[in-house]
Amino acid sequence: GGAHITADLCEKLQIPFSVAEQVKQKLLVSVKPTGLDTYDVYKGNKIEKVPSLMANEVALNIIDDIINEVANIVDGFEKIPYDIHTIYLTGGGIGFFKGIEFYMSKLVGKKVKVVMPTQLKYQKPDLSSVMALLDVSLKME
Repeated sequence: GGAHITADLCEKLQIPFSVAEQVKQKLLVSVKPTGLDTYDVYKGNKIEKVPSLMANEVALNIIDDIINEVANIVDGFEKIPYDIHTIYLTGGGIGFFKGIEFYMSKLVGKKVKVVMPTQLKYQKPDLSSVMALLDVSLKME
């Protein structure tokens, strides 16, 4: 997920890892940027402008692959039949991208919700999935 996106941004845009990580954190996937839009990131103490259109294309190639895998899983469950109304994203991967709920919902035809733990003590990548699912379970009727 996220690490794969950072690595591809480094390679395809020929930027350092630290710059690619900043770009990844600024990605807005629900709006298609123009050729003039940029993500402004720091490279040392200078601001570097990274073309948004190119960065989004690189990231969306990976994000689309992930979403296609999720869609295949959902399709498999619905053949059982098991009706899925909402897809919950947890963890620190694609769930952090601005606009991911809208973007993914369009592709899979289901409601998508990003779930993160609310307890500061547990807002860690290795615990976020477990704590987010626990939060959802406790709030369900």
